[in-house]
Amino acid sequence: MMKKEEAEKEKGFSLVEVLAAVLILSFILFAVCVFLMTSTNLYKENSREVDLQQEAQTTLNQLYDLILPMNDLKVCHLNRGLDTEMAVIFGHAMDESNTKKNYIILYRKEKQKIYLLKKAEEYTFGGTESDFNALCGEVTEEANLLAQYVTDCVIDDSELAVKQILTVTMQFTIRDDSYEIMKQMKLRNKQI
Repeated sequence: MMKKEEAEKEKGFSLVEVLAAVLILSFILFAVCVFLMTSTNLYKENSREVDLQQEAQTTLNQLYDLILPMNDLKVCHLNRGLDTEMAVIFGHAMDESNTKKNYIILYRKEKQKIYLLKKAEEYTFGGTESDFNALCGEVTEEANLLAQYVTDCVIDDSELAVKQILTVTMQFTIRDDSYEIMKQMKLRNKQI
């Protein structure tokens, strides 16, 4: 009789109890996985937005640093349709070695990129279609890329002659995220 009572005490969990425990743990594990996946997706989305804003701000700061000391600033636009719009800011300034250089900032809408080119002192940009085509032929992605994801770039030089103000508005887009940034740049040097 003792053996029967001892056997009943050491019986353990029934199959129903084990299945119930596994089911409860499965629900908890599923909830944790859903939470982690949602958190990861939210992080990626927010990270992409922050990266886009950082790219926009960095680009605008670089443009400002380049444009601010320029002399004889010239802005040209070429529009051959919605996807082939281009804009150029051309001017000269002293480089790090105190040599006069011509700087060209080229926006190409079809590539959604902004490029920087440095030219010798004797170079002039006339703003013709052949000048634009020549610049596009000289651009290399590695050496000249200033910004990417630029879906729109508006350079307003209407106040340049009178107030020495150049307004640059850019829109950056990655997937569904879009960010627009604008800056009015008061130039240091008198523009001719």
